[in-house]
Amino acid sequence: NRENDRIFPLLKYLNSVGPDAVIVQDLGVVKLINENFPDLKITASTQMNAGSCKAVNFLSRFKVKRVVLPRELNIEEIKKIRENTTSEIEIFAHGALCVSYSGLCLFSSYFGGKSANKGKCSQACRRLYQSQENSKKGYFFSPNDMELIKYVPDLIDIGVNSLKLEGRMKSANYVSTVV
Repeated sequence: NRENDRIFPLLKYLNSVGPDAVIVQDLGVVKLINENFPDLKITASTQMNAGSCKAVNFLSRFKVKRVVLPRELNIEEIKKIRENTTSEIEIFAHGALCVSYSGLCLFSSYFGGKSANKGKCSQACRRLYQSQENSKKGYFFSPNDMELIKYVPDLIDIGVNSLKLEGRMKSANYVSTVV
């Protein structure tokens, strides 16, 4: 609620410049867009955690054109959603695999002072930590990056509309190599 005074001017600006879409996590913001900026296309963030056909179809009733599916879905679950919705489907195909379901993280804001839920992940889970019990050091919260390049033909075959390649906090060389 404390950010309500900033969202309307931001949406007004975005509406004036005409982005391809706005990625939204909050249903209240979806309502605000529909009521005041009907020309803005809406993409549901992975943080909406729409991981079922029913959830994706529910969002389509609110003019959500594309849904970024949760990273934790397998290819069969993605395929089932694709077969049962007309919404565009986007999936993460490369990059950081968050330890929190659908990127709903409080770790970043607690340890890093930046809200991952607002697109400012400090990647606190990727840091080197030391155990207080035995002084062992390690990357205890850091899974390997998601790398689905060998599955791209399968994803195309099932009708995924867009692949998300994450490059946050990576060098330009890293991003260009991945792309």
